[in-house]
Amino acid sequence: MPRFMLLLSLACLTGAVSACVKTEGHPVAMTQVQSNFSLSGKVTFPDSRFKTRATVNALTASTTVSLLYPPQDENHPNVTVATGLSNASGEYVLLPDASFTPTVNAVFVLEALKRLGGVGERVMTLRTFVRWTGTAWESITTPDLDINVKTTALTLISEYENLSPDSTLATIQTGTGNSVLADIGTISAAHIQQVADRVTQAVQENRDPIGSLRFLAGQYALDRKVDIGQMIQTQACVACNLQGVDLSGVSLEGMNLSQADLTGQDLSAVDLSGTNLNQANLSYANLSGLNLTTTSLTGANLSDAFLEQCDLSGNDLSGSNLNYAYLSGANLNNAVTDGTTVWSDADLSGATWTTGQVCASGSYGTCN
Repeated sequence: MPRFMLLLSLACLTGAVSACVKTEGHPVAMTQVQSNFSLSGKVTFPDSRFKTRATVNALTASTTVSLLYPPQDENHPNVTVATGLSNASGEYVLLPDASFTPTVNAVFVLEALKRLGGVGERVMTLRTFVRWTGTAWESITTPDLDINVKTTALTLISEYENLSPDSTLATIQTGTGNSVLADIGTISAAHIQQVADRVTQAVQENRDPIGSLRFLAGQYALDRKVDIGQMIQTQACVACNLQGVDLSGVSLEGMNLSQADLTGQDLSAVDLSGTNLNQANLSYANLSGLNLTTTSLTGANLSDAFLEQCDLSGNDLSGSNLNYAYLSGANLNNAVTDGTTVWSDADLSGATWTTGQVCASGSYGTCN
């Protein structure tokens, strides 16, 4: 029997000398293994919007779980120590080889990986850090040792920002049944939650959080590579960089493209009915002649955008930036604006203003 057994099953916390092994997908009690060498926890994937391929049950069941040396380990970088499969509830057991003896206070990576579809299809990955203290295992979550979007967020922050793996351990309280976040040094709980939300977003769009999230200009965003087929199937590409992506013939109707970067895109022949473009970057984009009455544009960057003859009547433009936008002949009747809507030097010649007034030729920034 291997000396260091990694057990991950909330159902197996049965006593001081009890542990579990997986039999036909279900853990069963075993008394031969010392409890101080066991881990107990669970894999929890968020639900996916793409129900036909990645429901939460499909992600949780038969997930490959691996214990790995971290990439910075001098002798065994990224080497797998043990691998196992989760059962239908996300519970799993890892049995390292008997020769494995973890160094006291050494930090390892515990990874849950799920492949979607057949060979060559996408994978989903969640992670946490674990450390052998000499008497027990500890992880990012406490008292439970779980793998979820928040633990994954902290592994990403550790990789991209100034946060050591050791400092993440025992920082997420799970005793109440919820993952309660707290500040870790200069990393705020709000920032950790924002990154966790990005991890959830990636899974919901059938993207691997570990492989697709990047830290750019102080923000976490999905990789620049965009799978149009996947975008159509999931009807979403939140915070995606769509600069230069060929969208000809693609229907964006009803799609969630909030915070996406569409700088310079020619969308004049694209149906944007019901499309969520809140906080999207549409600077220099061509939307001329489009009916945008049902398009969400709150907080969007429309600076230098081409909006001639557009129908924006009734649209909520609160917080939108329309600096130098070309709005000649556009219909802005009953559009919602506030003090955060910026119109500096916007060309409003011949446009119908929010009050129904037709702006005179040469109206820039103000409807004359």
